Amino acid sequence: MNFCVTLMDYVLGWSLHLPHVAILALLAVCTAVVLTGVRKFTTNQDLLGRAKADKARLKVLMRAAKQAGDKEAVKRYRATNGEIGAVGMKAELLPLAASLIPIALLATWAFSRIGYEPPLGGEPVTIKAYFATSEIGNLVHIVPPAGLEAKSGWIQKIGEDKDAGGKVAGGLATWQVRATGGGGSFVLPVRYKGETFEKALLIDGYKYAEPVQAYEKAGGEKAACEAIQIDLPEYKPLGIVPGFSKIGLPPWIIGYLILVIPLSFLLKPVLRIH
Repeated sequence: MNFCVTLMDYVLGWSLHLPHVAILALLAVCTAVVLTGVRKFTTNQDLLGRAKADKARLKVLMRAAKQAGDKEAVKRYRATNGEIGAVGMKAELLPLAASLIPIALLATWAFSRIGYEPPLGGEPVTIKAYFATSEIGNLVHIVPPAGLEAKSGWIQKIGEDKDAGGKVAGGLATWQVRATGGGGSFVLPVRYKGETFEKALLIDGYKYAEPVQAYEKAGGEKAACEAIQIDLPEYKPLGIVPGFSKIGLPPWIIGYLILVIPLSFLLKPVLRIH
């Protein structure tokens, strides 16, 4: 995933200087062009064009047969229409397969670059470290990285992490840090019980480090520090487009689909692609 993101940074990294909504529109256009362009070169356009014309003609014939009460004719036309539809469905497989790699690259890059609002230099960034309930009350600290300051200090007590219902779900330590020199790339060494848990933090206004990193021991057992989170606000297109977290769809994907679906349909007649 890191390789894909780095690769796509060479292609689309310049766009990070644009507003997020412009980046989203660019991704939608690129996706629509890929879907329609690949279709043009991987399908028999003449065959699909004739199939489309045949289906339109069959629709007229079926309407006339229904009006005449000719059930046998309607049955024949429906069967023929189904055969033509099968030809179309078969033709969809190759363009779909050919589109997977470029679409996957675009999606991977977008997940790592526009899913959240990147932190700005000088603004506070909240860091959260999660622990088991048994660790509540203990002290944990971050080794102070050069160029960062912590508003409430680098040593914190592990408090209660409560769920939406008010029940204690685990332990939580929180820091508010700020870049003193305008930003940069940092590593946060969280020290607890003789162990060090490192978390990357990027503050430049254009990119962000992976928001959540989980830790486990060699055998798959959870580590003393279970996860560290950079608390970043999710990007919501135009500030209003919601996500559907229950099915794993963040707001940017909803905004992306709102743009790419009509664009894909619009480009087909414009480029005369069946």
